Amino acid sequence: MFCYKNPIVQNDMKEMINTFISWDRLDGKYCLVTGANGMIATYLIYLLISLVREKGLDIHIIALSRNRKKSEELFVDFLDDSHFELLIQDVCGPIRIISRLDYIFHFAGNEKERRIFYEQHKKWVCPLTRPRRIQSFGWDEQDPRSCKEDKRLRDDCMCPDGPWCHERRGGLL
Repeated sequence: MFCYKNPIVQNDMKEMINTFISWDRLDGKYCLVTGANGMIATYLIYLLISLVREKGLDIHIIALSRNRKKSEELFVDFLDDSHFELLIQDVCGPIRIISRLDYIFHFAGNEKERRIFYEQHKKWVCPLTRPRRIQSFGWDEQDPRSCKEDKRLRDDCMCPDGPWCHERRGGLL
């Protein structure tokens, strides 16, 4: 099973820790990681814990996830570590954290992406998005299944005023 103590994961952590990056900048910092059960977020959390354990840095990690069972399986090796806190909730709700936050690593994605794509694909076209971007993902107006189920399509359509702001503005291309 994929976990912190897996030899491959441990080897990856050692390689990342020994890069030229100045990890000391994270010493004494509080980091929120959303979408903690995702692969990249999980690896980031493993890296932060490795920096605590291997380099002695004082990094406080708050892992935000919706799924307690999966989180407890992924982070079983350090659930009791004082540098780690598991926060179970949806990222769309108000996040109540007592401690300060120095860094937010936002990896949370849409749980129902496939359903939203097929039901609301035209609403993803934002006034700030050029049609060629959607076409570059293989979009075919006649066959919605032709578009690769790629999170980048949704991310490219986010407006500065928040997700789906184009609906509030009333503008579709």
